[in-house]
Amino acid sequence: MHHDVRKKNTNDGSAMMRPQPAYDAIIADPEFKRLLSAKRRLRAGLSAIALLMFFGFVLLTSTPAGSAIASIRIGDIPLVMVLAVLIIAAVVILTSVYVFWSNRVLDPASVALREAFRP
Repeated sequence: MHHDVRKKNTNDGSAMMRPQPAYDAIIADPEFKRLLSAKRRLRAGLSAIALLMFFGFVLLTSTPAGSAIASIRIGDIPLVMVLAVLIIAAVVILTSVYVFWSNRVLDPASVALREAFRP
């Protein structure tokens, strides 16, 4: 199978060769589009959750009600400190979800696409 090879500039100024028809076929493939869409939805959803947690924490602690919450203690530890540690733990969990989903769903789909378009 003969591919039209065109030069593509890379970020470092060097030129990279790529087979144009194969590239165009992959980009147009519905399975590839579904894979990209799934990856974007996953990233957007997890990012939205993280941003809601961060901004929710800032809003909670920067309001007059936040002053009242700051005075609440669990033993010797302020409740705000407990919430901050829980947010850090939640970010680690969100990262784990992304890695798990990527390894279980996105990577196998990517490998299947690569195999389908291998010359």
